[in-house]
Amino acid sequence: MIKIITNLFTSDKRFLIGLFLILSFSFSYGQEVNKPRVGSSPDKSLLIKGGQQEGPGTGNSILVPNDDATYGSTPKELVENILASSCMSIGNVRFGYYSKTSGNWQNNFGSTTLDRQFGYFNEGNAVNFGIEEGLLLSTGKIKNARGPSASGGYSDAMNNNAGDPDLALITGRTMYDAAVLEIDFTPVGTKIEFQFIFASDEYLEYCGTQYEDVFGFFLSGPGIAGGQGYQNNAVNLAKLPNGDPITINTIHPYVASNVNGNAVPAVNQAYYANNNINVSTEFDGGTVVLTAEYSGLISGQQYKMKMAIADASDQQFDAGVFLKARSFTSNALVVNDPAPLCLGVTTADITAPAVTAGSTISGPYTYWQDEAATITYSTPTMAPVGTYYIKAVDSDSGCEIIKPVTVSNSDLDSSYTKQNITCFGDSNGSIDLSVTGGTGSYTYSWTTNDGSGLNPSSQDQSGLTAGTYKVIVDDGNCAIEETILIEEANPITATATNSGPVCSTTSSISLDETGGDAVSWSWSSDGGAVFSNATIKNPTVTNFVDGETFTVIITDGNGCTKSATTTIDVNETPLEPTADVVQPTCAVPTGKISITAPLGAGFEYSIDGTNYQASEDFINLTSGTYSVTARNTSDPTCVSTALSVTINDVPNAPATPTADVVQPTCAVPSGKISITSPLGAGFEYSIDGTNYQASVDFINLIAGTYSVTARNTSDPTCVST
Repeated sequence: MIKIITNLFTSDKRFLIGLFLILSFSFSYGQEVNKPRVGSSPDKSLLIKGGQQEGPGTGNSILVPNDDATYGSTPKELVENILASSCMSIGNVRFGYYSKTSGNWQNNFGSTTLDRQFGYFNEGNAVNFGIEEGLLLSTGKIKNARGPSASGGYSDAMNNNAGDPDLALITGRTMYDAAVLEIDFTPVGTKIEFQFIFASDEYLEYCGTQYEDVFGFFLSGPGIAGGQGYQNNAVNLAKLPNGDPITINTIHPYVASNVNGNAVPAVNQAYYANNNINVSTEFDGGTVVLTAEYSGLISGQQYKMKMAIADASDQQFDAGVFLKARSFTSNALVVNDPAPLCLGVTTADITAPAVTAGSTISGPYTYWQDEAATITYSTPTMAPVGTYYIKAVDSDSGCEIIKPVTVSNSDLDSSYTKQNITCFGDSNGSIDLSVTGGTGSYTYSWTTNDGSGLNPSSQDQSGLTAGTYKVIVDDGNCAIEETILIEEANPITATATNSGPVCSTTSSISLDETGGDAVSWSWSSDGGAVFSNATIKNPTVTNFVDGETFTVIITDGNGCTKSATTTIDVNETPLEPTADVVQPTCAVPTGKISITAPLGAGFEYSIDGTNYQASEDFINLTSGTYSVTARNTSDPTCVSTALSVTINDVPNAPATPTADVVQPTCAVPSGKISITSPLGAGFEYSIDGTNYQASVDFINLIAGTYSVTARNTSDPTCVST
């Protein structure tokens, strides 16, 4: 079994908190480009800061001592003195590279300590670097790994021919400046492990390019069959839990703009160290503390560990692997931190079997307050939050292993963003729940008393109505709760009005929306009306008909819509009236107007435009000209055009007639009356007041007295005396 375990930094460098994350991502390598990058590297011995000349390793930097006598003058001494624990024996150790031209091994340790690519370092004045001391494997000179970072990228072009076939196999790129450490070792137990940090000057500007510094830990020996084509059929321990190799392209945060001006999505960001690597070292970025593990070794058998790092695609910008001192161990003692303490729980039992499950050295174990195991811890069954140490002793070899065990509070936490209801009555509320910490495996239980739309077991929610929602997040160890209010939107108001009622002779009307919430309007009708502008608040409308309904849809500043309607009432304007006229006579000295159309209960009439009556008859009219109109009783403004009617003056009676009389004679025994005035076609005459004739002559009259009168033919009532 191969495992990479991450360790987060704390202000107390002794506190190493195990973080197990399984991440997935998509990544493809770009085509290698051999065009050299343009740039220069400053001489780190001539750094000028604040007007003062400073060299590397000043300030809060790691320290690379020039002291072979103390730490080791050969690769084997460095491994035995610094890297390896007492639970394994070290055989042959060599440092160098594989020639790219011949493929043969070349020793390359060098005689000048600080100019080597492999040597001792310690944390010096660095803060939160994560590893107190150990060995550094670099593609450049180890002295130039000291901070602070002098530029965006620093380069020691060490050896153009220095490569490693296994690193080339990982990336598919050409390797340069390779630094390869090979260790033959024999473990006491069946597991090995060591801790490390990978750092590079390629960060972050070369993320997403072909320039990806790479390294590997290649383990080979009895029972190991890697099957990946590595030397000696090795397995590569320098991988993340998801199988990704460890390069600048497989571990980095989001990069807004790389050297090519491209945005690069984050990949395995949890393993990227957002600390002060670029202050503590020359490198511009690196990983958190990682732990490489392998289970399944055969105790007492010899194995080979090859640790290799190289620049990819060119010799620009160095990279390094920091190996923690005494972390290369046959891990016969396995320590599993107890489950984090949930809210309300204050202690854990670090003597529980689960804490040392997987150990090949059986107990009894002893418990200590310090890493050197000099201060006994007396209450390990009730350990509050803190870091303690468990010591195991192998009875056969005498190998002592001391490992930390950390009791921590659960860091299970949650936060959320929410989308309240956008428009009143909608169901578009949503909750985006973010959960961090804990075991990393979460279940969700949602409830609500007054909302709807929940998916009870989903992390995030959408399609919610207004209401209060509660979620319980359980990571299998602890549970936390969030209560979230999805707020209802304020209702919007839409009110439509029109300028009616209007008469049928009206050619246009105006509409208006008066709700007060709108920022835009859209009018329509259910008829053939024509709008002056259907997208304004108060359009003018023509070609409308009675009963036509107008609809307005308003939109407010949140994009919410509401509709309102208004219906136009169009009242008939009467046609111009027709009428019968009775003129004044001598018998009836007044006139009469009788409306003949329009007729009906819906109309009333006037002969002066002011006074209206329901009756169609206007009587007792004196002479004059009258303006006859009709109007709609439901809308008195709907008035017809006027009919002009003249009532004549009262006619005059004819004057008293004059006549010639011819008396009877013996010859003509009858008399004759001949009217001499008034004369004319407008008169007719009578000698008995009853029978009238147009002729002025009355003949064949017998003796008697006659009453001669004249009358107007146009008005027979107008009779003379």
